[in-house]
Amino acid sequence: EGGLPDAAENEALDAIEDLVVQRVLASVVGMHAMTLTDGVMKEIVFYIAPGLDIASLHEALRGEVVSHDLQCMAVKERSWRSFRMLVP
Repeated sequence: EGGLPDAAENEALDAIEDLVVQRVLASVVGMHAMTLTDGVMKEIVFYIAPGLDIASLHEALRGEVVSHDLQCMAVKERSWRSFRMLVP
């Protein structure tokens, strides 16, 4: 726990991140804001326009990514407050 993933794990996570970013941005207008990485997970943060069926996209991605537990959280944040806290 803590730290960063080893090289092999990071390579696997990078491939998953590439897939998630590609699918999200192909599905809706938005931007990949940042990716936070630690020894336990990668958090991929997007800011997107309303209207995407996030639950359906998440389930489709979970069907493709069987090596890792792909979790999803969607929050309406019109002010981008979290983004501004991390990237002033």
